[in-house]
Amino acid sequence: MSSWEKVIPSIPLVPGVPVIPVVAGCGTKSVPVLGSGRGGHTIKVMTEKDGPLTTKATNWRVDLNNPLGFMYALMWLYNEYANDCYWPPLFDGRVDVMRGDYNDRDISKLAHAMRDVATKREKA
Repeated sequence: MSSWEKVIPSIPLVPGVPVIPVVAGCGTKSVPVLGSGRGGHTIKVMTEKDGPLTTKATNWRVDLNNPLGFMYALMWLYNEYANDCYWPPLFDGRVDVMRGDYNDRDISKLAHAMRDVATKREKA
């Protein structure tokens, strides 16, 4: 398990977003979300071993190693800050990150920023 996987929070998921399991029994590989149910509390994914699986959404995290997952997480984070008067961009407008050229340090930075936002939201 990568260090970012230990800190990334559970966020709302939509079909197409690549996710990784954070509990035993759901496999180990990244899979796409096929759909969601019960107000976002459950999701359906296609596992290699068991085929379509409906499970708790909190059993999965966005896969930041996948460019689609990284961009989805970044859009979620920026949306969380949409009502703030000023919030500096996480990567200082680096175009390379927006093109999918990011590194482990960038992934960790995003995961920690997501955790900070999720923690503040829970306290509010």
